[in-house]
Amino acid sequence: MSTTPAPRSLKSRSVQAAFVLLATGLCIPTSASVGGPLGVQQEVQTRSSSSDESAPQGVLIRTTVGQIGLDPNNNRVGLSLSIENVSRKPLYLALIGTDLNKIVSLSDDRATKWVVEGLSGISCLLERSEAKQGEFTLVAPGERLTLVINFRQFSGGGTPGTLFSVSAQGTYFTPSGLQNISIGLVGIKGTVPKT
Repeated sequence: MSTTPAPRSLKSRSVQAAFVLLATGLCIPTSASVGGPLGVQQEVQTRSSSSDESAPQGVLIRTTVGQIGLDPNNNRVGLSLSIENVSRKPLYLALIGTDLNKIVSLSDDRATKWVVEGLSGISCLLERSEAKQGEFTLVAPGERLTLVINFRQFSGGGTPGTLFSVSAQGTYFTPSGLQNISIGLVGIKGTVPKT
C-alpha cells in the first residue's frame, strides 16, 4: 500500500493519549487524567482471559498518538501512532478489514466524514481466513512501530475539528489461530496552524 505525503501546509502537535491493548481485544478504562494543554492522557491495564498457552498472556501492546497535523482548510489530516510490544514474546501484528476505511476510522467534533488516503508502518490484511504468519509485521518485545495515516475529507464543512478520535481493527498471529485486537484513542486535541 502506498502513502500520500501530507501537504506542506500541515503542522503537527504532539499529543499524549494512550490505551493498552489486551489479548482479548477489550479496553477497559481504569484511570484517566488530564494531560495539560496537549489533551487527555488515558491508560488501561488489565489481564487477558485467554486460556491459549501459545498466545501471549496479559497486556500485549501500548498505542500512543505521536502527532496530528491539520490542514487549515479542513481537507486533510495526518496522524502518527506508535505501537509498542509490552509483552515478553514477539508479536505478529496486522490491521484487518475489507478496505482501508474499515481498518482505520477517524472522527472529529465537527461531524466530518474522513476517508483513509494512505497507511504505512504495519501490514494490512483484507482477508482473515487465509492469513499466513509471513503476512504480519513482526514486533519484538520492547520494539515500537510507527504508523502514519493520511486522511482526506469526504464530506463536512470547512471548519476544522478540535477533538479527534481514531479506531482501528487488528489481529495477531498465534499457532492456534488469529486473535482480534481493537485500538481506540479519544480526546486527541488538534490545533489548526495559523496562516
